[in-house]
Amino acid sequence: MEFPMLVYKAEGRHSRAGGTYDFVGVNTQEEFDTKISEGWFESLQAAIEDSVAPTPPLPTKKSTK
Repeated sequence: MEFPMLVYKAEGRHSRAGGTYDFVGVNTQEEFDTKISEGWFESLQAAIEDSVAPTPPLPTKKSTK
């Protein structure tokens, strides 16, 4: 991995088709690891894909009739 590099989040202050995103620069492996652990991604595509991942359905109540 070469530094400096950018990491991304799917929501933020920059416009993109279908939403917004944010990015921040990291200069070391330690900074990169910290940002990844905070929910940032190595690519914008990965950030967007994670933000639209399907959520599990809510449980439904069974009728007691």
